[in-house]
Amino acid sequence: DRSVAHSPLYRRAFHYFWTFKTTDSGKCLGFGAIVAASMGSATLDIPLYYLVCMLAASVVIAFVGGLLLRPRLAMHGEIPVRAVAGRPFTSRIRLTNQGRFSAYDVSVGLFPLPRPVQQILNDGQIRRLAPGDSAPAHLTVHPLRRGVHRLPELYPYTVFPFNVFRSASA
Repeated sequence: DRSVAHSPLYRRAFHYFWTFKTTDSGKCLGFGAIVAASMGSATLDIPLYYLVCMLAASVVIAFVGGLLLRPRLAMHGEIPVRAVAGRPFTSRIRLTNQGRFSAYDVSVGLFPLPRPVQQILNDGQIRRLAPGDSAPAHLTVHPLRRGVHRLPELYPYTVFPFNVFRSASA
């Protein structure tokens, strides 16, 4: 997206954080934390304060844990150069764990996609990938309209822990 590429740094950082880093679950958790914090600011009810603290702690632990535990993954595979509009295609990408520790909840994705192209999120996560092991990950993309669409870089990522944030491979 050209408008994001030439925008100020804070806008690009927010766009990256919103489109790639935060999962749908993370967006719901963040929205719940904002609602609970706004309700808690209007009352002196202690249980609501505990809820805000718990949600905030979950977000911080997920973010820091994702940074510290992100895996080292190698990818092998290809995405087709041409596709038919209106017909989804699936690419098989082989992921290899090159790290010293097991990788959990690993997948691949294209972020951010241009508007006329959608990624179909299937339950294709690799639950556990031991050090040195390989496994196939599936990427399903649905081009909605005809034309030339520049796809972004393919990222291997993990949503471990808590499925709140994506952490790209180190």
